[in-house]
Amino acid sequence: AASPTVREFQYECGWRLGQWDQLDVEETDKPGFNQLIYRSLLALKNHDQLELANRLSDCRLLVIEELRRSCSLECCRSIYPALTSLRLIRDIQDFGRFRDDVDLVRGSERGDQRRGVIERRRAVRLGGAEPGDAHARLIDLLGAFL
Repeated sequence: AASPTVREFQYECGWRLGQWDQLDVEETDKPGFNQLIYRSLLALKNHDQLELANRLSDCRLLVIEELRRSCSLECCRSIYPALTSLRLIRDIQDFGRFRDDVDLVRGSERGDQRRGVIERRRAVRLGGAEPGDAHARLIDLLGAFL
């Protein structure tokens, strides 16, 4: 069996490359950040809202615990990685909500009216992403789930 560090790298590669069938999702006592992100995105792909909410909550708690344990408020450099992780979690959560909205629109008789509202909300949400931004890659990856 691979060490926890190696497994974390494997999960990170899996979610970044969108390879959902390459890894066995293992239940571990203390899953790492990338394992939780992988499982969150897998739940999003499988339209499993309960699993998505649970894994994102676990991931958020893990990041906050790491902040409490190791960050000094006097040093911004140590806070930025945690803030980036929290932003990633929020982006996944927002995308899950957006996809739910799209699913509602597709099944709605008033789809054309709601589609315009949803597209405007999406434009506002994505408005801050620069082409070279790490979040732009995530948005592209998540776009494949639609």
